[in-house]
Amino acid sequence: MFDNRSGALDRSSYGSGARSQAGGFSRTDRSSIPLRKTSDIGRSQSRRFSMPSFSLPSFRSFSLPSFSLSSRRGDRSRLLVLGGFIALIGALLYGSVVVVQLALFDPDPYISGMGSRSPDRIYDRNGQLISELFSLKTGNLKFEDIPKPMIDVLLFVEDEDFYSHGAIDFTATLRAVFINVTNAGFVQGASTITQQLSRILLDDREKTLTRKLKEASLAYALEARYAKNDILTGYFNNVYLGHGAYGFQTAADFYFRKTLVELNFTERLALASLPSAPERFSPLRNPEMLIRKMDHIYARMVEDGFPVPAQSEYESQKLSSLMHLNRSPTETVFGTRTDHGPYVTEYIRGKLREILGDEAESQSGLRIETTIDIDLQKSAVKHSREFLAEIRKQHPYRRPEQNDESVLKERIRREYLLMALGGAVLGLPVPRTGNKRLETASIGLDPATGEILFMQGGSEFFPENQLNRSIQMRRQTGSAIKPIIYSAGAESGKVSPATPLEDSPLFFSGVKTADGKDFWLPDNIDEDYEGIIPARIAMAKSRNIPAIRAAMMIGLDRVGEQFHKFFFHSDEAFAKRFRAEQGVAIGILEMSPLEMASAFSAFANNGVIKRPFLIRRIVSPTGKVLFDGTGKDEFRMQMPAEVKAIDGDAAEVVASMMQDSAKYGGTGRGGFNSPLLLGKTGTTNKHRDAWFVGVLPHLSAAVWVGFDNHIVSMNKGTGAGVAGPLFGRIVSGSGKGSELAKGGYAFDPRARSVTVCADTGLLPNGFCPRKKSDLFAAAGVPDKTCDKHGRDTVENPSIPELPTKSDFD
Repeated sequence: MFDNRSGALDRSSYGSGARSQAGGFSRTDRSSIPLRKTSDIGRSQSRRFSMPSFSLPSFRSFSLPSFSLSSRRGDRSRLLVLGGFIALIGALLYGSVVVVQLALFDPDPYISGMGSRSPDRIYDRNGQLISELFSLKTGNLKFEDIPKPMIDVLLFVEDEDFYSHGAIDFTATLRAVFINVTNAGFVQGASTITQQLSRILLDDREKTLTRKLKEASLAYALEARYAKNDILTGYFNNVYLGHGAYGFQTAADFYFRKTLVELNFTERLALASLPSAPERFSPLRNPEMLIRKMDHIYARMVEDGFPVPAQSEYESQKLSSLMHLNRSPTETVFGTRTDHGPYVTEYIRGKLREILGDEAESQSGLRIETTIDIDLQKSAVKHSREFLAEIRKQHPYRRPEQNDESVLKERIRREYLLMALGGAVLGLPVPRTGNKRLETASIGLDPATGEILFMQGGSEFFPENQLNRSIQMRRQTGSAIKPIIYSAGAESGKVSPATPLEDSPLFFSGVKTADGKDFWLPDNIDEDYEGIIPARIAMAKSRNIPAIRAAMMIGLDRVGEQFHKFFFHSDEAFAKRFRAEQGVAIGILEMSPLEMASAFSAFANNGVIKRPFLIRRIVSPTGKVLFDGTGKDEFRMQMPAEVKAIDGDAAEVVASMMQDSAKYGGTGRGGFNSPLLLGKTGTTNKHRDAWFVGVLPHLSAAVWVGFDNHIVSMNKGTGAGVAGPLFGRIVSGSGKGSELAKGGYAFDPRARSVTVCADTGLLPNGFCPRKKSDLFAAAGVPDKTCDKHGRDTVENPSIPELPTKSDFD
């Protein structure tokens, strides 16, 4: 039943059928007592109370009637006498104990909560608001900001004598006790605005004598320390009005999308009707019940001479303001907060608990300054959602074929999950089925600083899709890893862009595979072979067999060193995650999008990787810096602040190879073209993962597309088909493409351009039919002359050139 301590309803006015006519209301209000008209409230009110002042009701004209146990009149008289004695004794005891409590109770910790509790605000690198974090967001009004009509309506409903009584209105209290006793139940309340504010600050809903005494003591403290206007402002900012809205300012925006100044009479009356039972009288859940309460108050206002609009206008306002809200009854203020990067917001929520403790998560008005670029972040949010929505029909969720026994087990498991037998029968947690939709993850950072520019952990953020795949997921990379393999070759001098590699079948015996075989027969994605081709073309066309042959030429130990420098920065991580197998050349190791974006930043930053971070500073409301992200291993990558992963000349060689491969990455289909783009696609076995890692002078970003269940395949989805286009959309959609490519790349030392035989990659002799120039790191500059061609060589080139068809055409 609703709490009528606000003095909202008078049961007597409904007659004997009050319960059915008033939708279950059974409590009366102050309308049974003559009401004073709302006085004009002074805007500069400064009266303070050191002790409560009150007057007892006059009983001069009250005579005790005689009564008999055998008559109804006697029963009523007996109740009246009993009620009077209880009221008097209760008031004396209550006042005595309050005096004791005043000496023992420390109100300071609670009074400090009277100020507004602002949300934590997350800002991008340029000071633009990304999102807000709060579990409780109050108003931040000053008294002069509160419209006088709103104050008048609230005081009429809640506490007409607010400016004339002390912390507790003893007259109203005794009257309420007397009425409640004579009605054998709680019928009327008498809490003042100050008492209600005390209850809010105590945040203690226990109905005990101790709590009531604390409430009273805190009310006295508030009246002693603050002017009435300050107390009223505290109430306006902190009172709960339903659906997560604390304070009239927040509630006006949530319910009506208006400021307090913009509210009409009916909207003001609706808000003033909520404090006693905000969820019960919610305009979204129970508008009819709220309207019945409002109608009753409106009638009281008319009777008391309170300035109100005409009945017809009042009815019209009700219709327009309340009956056409058309909003979900489960909606809350949390769903209407500013949030341009939900995955960023949720990441920071967790980091706040980790850095500052649980109490700093919300309600503290923190300013969290990040490295995020809001334009890139908005674009990642928008296009991840839209692009995945477009292509999901082409890539339905289909599990691999299973034998009959496996199918039966899966059906039993699915039925168990649907029926939630564990929770229903045994009280155990029920595992949730995974996301069965095509998903994505993307993250980008500034190569020169390691600052995260955008982070999108999925196609869209909702309760069942909160996994931040950009940092919390590792998947096989497929061919996207090949630049790391070729970087080891360039730096060691064992494989250069001009090195001829054989693209023909390879067979490895004694190698255990996932399907139970004891041999491995790797293949290219198109199950075709091209013969001998240079490493540059092999990487641009993403040929698997040449990459494996390159790794064998370099040596798996030397390849492991490269992974140690680019990815596994501690010996512990390297020992745990690296496997010295030929398959590392084609992406059998699992990486996160963050790890890929971080590693590839070396090719735009002269071979140097800067440790990634997202939180620059956390600043308190007073301006004190609580956390400085500079020099912190925020993502626990176990890496120093700066890593020299590769020499500048070798980085330039690989960057030139990635420029060629980027042309076939699918970014053009996403609307982005740039001759400075470095990139590499990746597609894992059976089309389970699709990658594109793209690098510009001021951006290194990784995009992944696939299913959360790592055994589910896409419908021939490839890196160039689904990941590259999304990268293109994110960059082009941000409007930052030219800015991110500005300035070009700088390498030191520079790679050397050398003319070589196109067939052998060695220095040409006088008989080589074709020559070309290519880039070489210092260790890879050829010092031998081609011995393949002689006087009888036929000028019939055997080495293919790169295709002229690309995304830019």
